[in-house]
Amino acid sequence: MKKYFRIFEATLNDKLQYLGELLSKFFGFTLMVFIFVNLWKHIYEDPNEIINGYTFNMMLWYVLIGEAYYTVMKNRDLTRGIKEDIVFGNIAYKINKPYFYPFYCVAQYFGNIMLKVITSVFVATTLGLLLIGKLETFSLKTIPFAFIVIVFAFLINIFLRIAISVSSFYIEDPEPFLWVLDKFLLVFGTVFPIEMYSNTIQTIIKFTPIYTIVYGPTKLLVDFDFEIFKSVLVAQIIQLAVIVIICCFVYRKGEKKVNVNGG
Repeated sequence: MKKYFRIFEATLNDKLQYLGELLSKFFGFTLMVFIFVNLWKHIYEDPNEIINGYTFNMMLWYVLIGEAYYTVMKNRDLTRGIKEDIVFGNIAYKINKPYFYPFYCVAQYFGNIMLKVITSVFVATTLGLLLIGKLETFSLKTIPFAFIVIVFAFLINIFLRIAISVSSFYIEDPEPFLWVLDKFLLVFGTVFPIEMYSNTIQTIIKFTPIYTIVYGPTKLLVDFDFEIFKSVLVAQIIQLAVIVIICCFVYRKGEKKVNVNGG
């Protein structure tokens, strides 16, 4: 475990050198939030109106938190790096290192996003207070529960992305699959909460990573409900176990191909 912490620490220190570049990336996020705030102002003719269980205040904060969360969890540099390691043969050297490559990628991922998490919390909170006002349903008591769900969400997200990325052992380019994943997470869990869709679509979403990666953490921060917390957490535990097994299986099979072919 100590070696993975060192990998996390080294990655974080590297990202500290490019703090200005990181802050500049939130310009697009700020613009997106401004657009959606004005969009929902037109949809909610009355600020006190409730649409599918969401007040105007709750809906804007859901979109704001969801966008911030979506911005943080993506990490194209890491997934692209995994693909390049495999395609260009660098994986042959990393296989012999004293770490398990998927866990090495997880440590890198958390090192990469740590500053983005801190920055996004600051930017999102500032924008929310300026453009929307305080979140009327927020309670400090719910933070520990939401934190647990958020940690599981990040783990599911990164292991799912690693599983897709290591498919480079078998297919030429896994990035289209990552693109599809991002768009599903954005449309069905970030831009709109799942309550905005039909009951059939809601049922389907609850069996997908959309429910555990995006919707669950965002919903619990905006409008905490203990029943939803239990539902999301159980789904996360099951999905994480399944995705880690798939990820390790796909990687081990690919690793054997490298060893058989002599690197």
